[in-house]
Amino acid sequence: MDNPKVLFDSVSDRCSKLVTSTYSTSFSLAIRFLHKDFEKPIHGIYGFVRLADEIVDSFHDYQKKELLTRFTNDTYLAIEEGISLNPILHSFQQVVNNYGIDRELIRFARHGAWTSEERVQPKKYEAIFWALLKS
Repeated sequence: MDNPKVLFDSVSDRCSKLVTSTYSTSFSLAIRFLHKDFEKPIHGIYGFVRLADEIVDSFHDYQKKELLTRFTNDTYLAIEEGISLNPILHSFQQVVNNYGIDRELIRFARHGAWTSEERVQPKKYEAIFWALLKS
């Protein structure tokens, strides 16, 4: 293999796809109706958003604020460096960097905790998906 990172990229993409199919079978099925070129990027975005949601919605016995802050910092570092050893973040940073997604669209926790007002902003998600479609 000329580029061993290709294997890691593939594993990362499969991890994002696994997160998508495990957490939302209906969304996984819906993705199949889109053009094949959009499957990996959408899995990459969904896997990322799902992990952030898990911190907020499920990790009640843990320090959510610290976990979310670490996840946020790791996300921006992955985007900046173009790699992460966390396969979900690696898959996500590939989408952000390959499609030139504006960093402002992924600002989700700069001030510490993901508030309910920040959680559902369809306009942000629309903008991300339009960025995918335009490329």
